[in-house]
Amino acid sequence: MEKGLLILYHLISGNSIRDMEDYMPSTSFYEIYKQFWNNNKNELNRIFTDLLENMFSTTPIRIINALKINPLGFKNQTLFIDGHDSRVDYLKKDIDGKKFYSYKFKKSGVRTQVVYDINEFAIYVSESKPCKNFNDGQMFLNMKLENKLNEYDCLAFDGGYYYYIDKFLENCDKKGNDKINNSNFMFPIRKKINEDLTEDEKLYNETFGSFRSKIEGCFGHLGNKFKRYNNNEGSCKITDIKLYNIQLKLSLLLLNIQRFCNLYSIPLKPSHLLWANDNFNYPNPKNNLIDNIIYKFDILKLTEMSNRQSEFINNYFDCNENQTIRLNEIEMGIENDDDDENFEVEKILDHRKFKKRIKFLIKWKNYDETYNEWIWQEDFNEAFIIDEYLASINF
Repeated sequence: MEKGLLILYHLISGNSIRDMEDYMPSTSFYEIYKQFWNNNKNELNRIFTDLLENMFSTTPIRIINALKINPLGFKNQTLFIDGHDSRVDYLKKDIDGKKFYSYKFKKSGVRTQVVYDINEFAIYVSESKPCKNFNDGQMFLNMKLENKLNEYDCLAFDGGYYYYIDKFLENCDKKGNDKINNSNFMFPIRKKINEDLTEDEKLYNETFGSFRSKIEGCFGHLGNKFKRYNNNEGSCKITDIKLYNIQLKLSLLLLNIQRFCNLYSIPLKPSHLLWANDNFNYPNPKNNLIDNIIYKFDILKLTEMSNRQSEFINNYFDCNENQTIRLNEIEMGIENDDDDENFEVEKILDHRKFKKRIKFLIKWKNYDETYNEWIWQEDFNEAFIIDEYLASINF
């Protein structure tokens, strides 16, 4: 556990491996670092990518919440994309540093494209590339979003992405995703030569720019939480650009988890602490807990959306008869009736003695064995169950 916390602290603090000398010899930390990151690089990348894309965001949730929080005229927008640039010191001597030159930083930099949804969850992350020869539009095409973008989503962007829309739509046609068209994108109105923007067009651009700036807030939150990605804290020292990318994905994943817990007021339960117990192992992934969660969406009207988004939402709920739908003011939430739930010990299964303290393996009432947990003696609310257990084993 301590090794895992050091791995996370390394990301959060922005320390170099040498700087970790305050906590253990740098050579020892490097062995831990190498064992976790280098030896599991491909598997970690697969896991983090899958969790980002599938754990926090669905098209129905994006569309419904866009109705609630988007400004007038932008109710159909569900996704943002922008490039995140990091100042870096590339420490491999055989790498040509000129390839990393960033005109923004006036030194070496690495660029990564990130797609956030309307609820500010990072869901798609591109490969990281040297700044000099990789612009936003090229990297947007290389993300292969034609395999991921839903026909009912609307992606907002600024800058040079606009010039790559036609190529992207061409790629969509090649993949058989011909339902994607220009209505799936939102961008500022461009001024024509010798022709000024109208007042309405100026207002549109101002509103769009202000609304879209929330993605900059997401990047700001990333830099505040993880100093490794804060350009005001100095340069990020890297030797492997793929490893940098995997670490960025983990950081975004952790921020997603934090935001999800805050957004939905997730209460702390015994199952959330299982990872801290001895002999912990993850449950069988075939046990899909999501099937036991019922989402209740409140919708009053489906206005200011594209017609196909409105039709999609209606069809979505028509096809999900088991879901409860109420009509109210455009609100969305997950009802939680057990926030004040008390957890009762059903029985004690085992114990361990640590000098003058005892830890008990307990089974919670109304929970299966996957929720069994080790609890210190002083953390029990009732002592009689401990007395009964100790008496039964002649302790």
